[in-house]
Amino acid sequence: MATKWNAKGILIGACSCDWGCPCSFDAPPTQGKCEGGYVWNITEGRFGEVPLAGLSMSWLAHSPAALHKGNVTGLTLIDEKANAAQRAALTTLSEGKSGGPWVIFFRCYSAPSGSEICAVSRRDQNAGQPCANW
Repeated sequence: MATKWNAKGILIGACSCDWGCPCSFDAPPTQGKCEGGYVWNITEGRFGEVPLAGLSMSWLAHSPAALHKGNVTGLTLIDEKANAAQRAALTTLSEGKSGGPWVIFFRCYSAPSGSEICAVSRRDQNAGQPCANW
């Protein structure tokens, strides 16, 4: 049985396609291929008994066609601030073994790419300002 988990935070995503992510609508990528990624900054959360608050992880990928068609190569980056238990939890999540969006991403891989530990940071230049002022 999958470990129960929850997480809240900030999700930032971008890809090489025009705004609106055609892959989300079963359409081909704007330029025929898709390169992009997501960064999750976790502000609250647990994986079983393992706390995840204050950690980040990222998924970066290249898809030669629409993401849902497969053949995706990518890499998961795990926050270097994570201890061994937290790294194991984030790795399990990134491999789609406990549900969440990673199940979809992991099934699109041509071969599992693994993960690497690195510094992950986010700078809020416009924190607290309405989006219209950005």
